[in-house]
Amino acid sequence: MERGKKRLEKLRRRREAAVKLFEQGERQSTVARSLRVSRQSVSEWWLAWRAGDTKKLKGATEAGRRPRVQPEQLTATRSFGFYGLPGRPIEARVDP
Repeated sequence: MERGKKRLEKLRRRREAAVKLFEQGERQSTVARSLRVSRQSVSEWWLAWRAGDTKKLKGATEAGRRPRVQPEQLTATRSFGFYGLPGRPIEARVDP
């Protein structure tokens, strides 16, 4: 299975293909079969297309989950002297 940005791009292209089929007057069930996706997904895309919601049709812009620890929390943790487990230090991703 594809991961990351490539997968997001593939999904975006599939939604764009659905929009082109909507513009040609295709029914939702036909679009679902031709793209091999669920009718529910096509229904959501169709509603977004009708409403002009381009943000929803673009989809996600970044892959992966958001970090649980914010950069300022990491800095505060370091100021207390905690640097991670032995052999597994916490990587600092804090911009100065």
